[in-house]
Amino acid sequence: MSNLVIAMPNYKCLSCGRINHDYSQESYCNLNCAWNHKIKLALEEHDKDKNETLNKICELEDRISELKDRISELKDRISELEDRINDYMTT
Repeated sequence: MSNLVIAMPNYKCLSCGRINHDYSQESYCNLNCAWNHKIKLALEEHDKDKNETLNKICELEDRISELKDRISELKDRISELEDRINDYMTT
């Protein structure tokens, strides 16, 4: 009889990357690795949300600046029109 060796895949811990010979799928070494990975994923999601929020704030600040410039232009235009009306009324 020949020695038949069946190669089983080596799955790595999803948190620390350590090879787990005992598992039939990717998993965690222990509860600590599981919690660390969950916390890491939560922090990454939080950072993603935070960056999206900061980007939206920057976009809104840019839009506010544009609107302030437009308001200033309109105020100048109103002043010009008022001056023209006053000139027309006095002549």
